[in-house]
Amino acid sequence: MKRWALGLSVAVVLGQFGCGSGNSSSPSGTDASGNGDDSGQGSPEGSTPVSEAGGGVDATTPASGEAGSDGGVDATTTSSQDAGGDASEAAAPWSPSSLTGLVLWLDGHEGLGMTDGGSDAGDGGPGVLWMDRSGNGNNAVGYGPAIEPAALDGQPAVHFNGTDYLLLQDSTSLNWGTNDFLLAVVVQHTTYVDAGGSTYGALYSKQIYNDPPYQGVGLFANLPGGSSNILEQLNEYGSTEVTSGGSGYNDGAPVLVVIHRSSIVLAVDGGTDAGDAGASDAAPATLGTMAMLINAMDAGYATGSGYAENVDSPDFPARIGGTQAGQDIVGDIAEVLAVDGTVSPSDLQNLQTYLMNKYGL
Repeated sequence: MKRWALGLSVAVVLGQFGCGSGNSSSPSGTDASGNGDDSGQGSPEGSTPVSEAGGGVDATTPASGEAGSDGGVDATTTSSQDAGGDASEAAAPWSPSSLTGLVLWLDGHEGLGMTDGGSDAGDGGPGVLWMDRSGNGNNAVGYGPAIEPAALDGQPAVHFNGTDYLLLQDSTSLNWGTNDFLLAVVVQHTTYVDAGGSTYGALYSKQIYNDPPYQGVGLFANLPGGSSNILEQLNEYGSTEVTSGGSGYNDGAPVLVVIHRSSIVLAVDGGTDAGDAGASDAAPATLGTMAMLINAMDAGYATGSGYAENVDSPDFPARIGGTQAGQDIVGDIAEVLAVDGTVSPSDLQNLQTYLMNKYGL
């Protein structure tokens, strides 16, 4: 680390930004292509949610019962015991619902179905409706995609054909400002890599798309210019991007992609004024760190002031699987989660383990 001259001491501390309130808000933005207004209240009439065949339990569900009958505690029970030596109660399996600041949870196993009213302008046919499990009402409405009941590891997902997307109305819970945040997507895709750079696909995009520096958050399945790396973007490209070290992610193999922002405050102590023994008058500098993880492995990392910028994009909806500019993927998305706020290392590990076990990654 660089040592500062002139007697200044530099302390780098992790900035703990406030988590999102978790309150739902009314939609305030609409898409130029039109969309069905989604109240987020319950399932629509005639909906047919997709559920797991046979009600199967995934790999994260603990086995029931103890191996021994007298005081034995197995791996799925708590270590606390009562006076008789028996385990007091079984520990519940970890769930994303325990994440503080969870603002979006689209799960192909629950809340994925069809709604009347049509997904395409003038179509009048059924469209996809994906209900948000976070409690914030950030439900996703399909503009063209279909439900694939056995996609990733034989499990349900939304299928995109390169010309469609899901839309989420603008919400305060999806505007993360200068807070820490996390975004996770489980996807498999074969999006064509266009050397011209105009058809690379968006896994998630909530950006002010018509006005540079395109403020907001974007996660793209390919890069412009013919690369099959994964790209994270905050605001304007360049100083706010992280690109995966590996490539070839458009081979149709399922992957878990996580991007995670944590902020660093560079505080200056010791005082700069003559005779001043207190803190410096200079405002602390704020840096941001963006990390990308693919299948729980480090895939990209960068630190700089650009990564700490405000990413609010008020009045602009979020899109999954595509953008307003036609940057649409070919493939399947099975799960999308977002957290507004700081995510602890243990929760990050728990989330990745949960999703990788769930989809056999």
